[in-house]
Amino acid sequence: MNSKEFMMRTILAGMCVCVAMASAVPAMAAMAATPAPALVKLYPVVQGGKWGYIDKAGKVAIKPQWGHAWGFREGLARVQVDDLRGFIDAAGKMVIEPKYFLAWDFHEGLAAVMVPSGRFGKNVNSGKWCYINRTGKIVIKPLNPAKWAEDFHEGKARYKSHGSGVDPSIYINRKGRKVSGFLGTPIRDFYEGLAAGRQHQGRKLWGYRDHSLKFMIKPQFGAALDFADGLAPVMVRKALPKKDKRGHVQHVNLWGYIDKTGKIILEPKFQQARPFSEGLAAVRLGGKWGCIDKTGKVAIKPAYNYLVPFSEGLARAVVGGKSGYIDKTGKLVVEPKFDVGWNFSKGLARIEVDGKLGYIDKTGKYVWEPAK
Repeated sequence: MNSKEFMMRTILAGMCVCVAMASAVPAMAAMAATPAPALVKLYPVVQGGKWGYIDKAGKVAIKPQWGHAWGFREGLARVQVDDLRGFIDAAGKMVIEPKYFLAWDFHEGLAAVMVPSGRFGKNVNSGKWCYINRTGKIVIKPLNPAKWAEDFHEGKARYKSHGSGVDPSIYINRKGRKVSGFLGTPIRDFYEGLAAGRQHQGRKLWGYRDHSLKFMIKPQFGAALDFADGLAPVMVRKALPKKDKRGHVQHVNLWGYIDKTGKIILEPKFQQARPFSEGLAAVRLGGKWGCIDKTGKVAIKPAYNYLVPFSEGLARAVVGGKSGYIDKTGKLVVEPKFDVGWNFSKGLARIEVDGKLGYIDKTGKYVWEPAK
């Protein structure tokens, strides 16, 4: 947040934080009103071309029987029957019948689904987006027009009303009412009371809106990612000290971190940067990825082709095109030998080898041998 005088910036910063926190209260209250179901520790697997679920020990808990299956969230999981999707519970019972062209996971007690509409039958282009609760009841009627709909975060969901592509441009609340007009694209989900968004006109720089949808951190960045642990990565364009051969000033895009007042906390010096997770953030320096702590100190020396944020104490690291896992000291605890890897969740990580899906524990031991 720019200011000519330090005192004025300090006062304004305090005001911004207070307003942002106050405007987030209704959304937080809406979230608290929906009790969270018990965590389901089951994992989707494929066997003989059919999808089912295993438990943490690798034992089949729900027999493979669907065309596709996704992970459990808020007590339910999406499964696909022919071309339609429904939801099952932890016992494998179909609790919401497969009748949707598309369906997303539940967030804050609601799931975005696309229902058939019109005379075109099973044609995804003729579907209508709406939101259902965990009983399958439509609680937000079909959005019209709506080309795309996303999950709820902090009481708001994004959707796209017109045009090409799937980048949302409007927010709705839990009652299905528009709480914004067209904001330009793209807009982001809310995290920690703020959502990254870009100017619709002009230079289309990025800033952050609070729940009133006013820019609390004015658009000034070339790019901006989500807040986590009170900080957000942003990209700024910096002039290089050395001019080119024609005497022109050269620029470079570098990433740093700001706090919720817009103040730069960690100076832009990274080629790329990701949000903080479990106290560390993945950054790219000298063409390699490593991690920093919240003071900006290098915690894991840049040595990897790519790093994914930490989850359950481990982070996926890519070396020579293969995925392995490191701990918070940077030690490779699972050697890079997988074609694809996912974050650890509920004690296991999903991996892929030669197009086959498997699961490993935190020692790298297979709990479910790769299969398809």
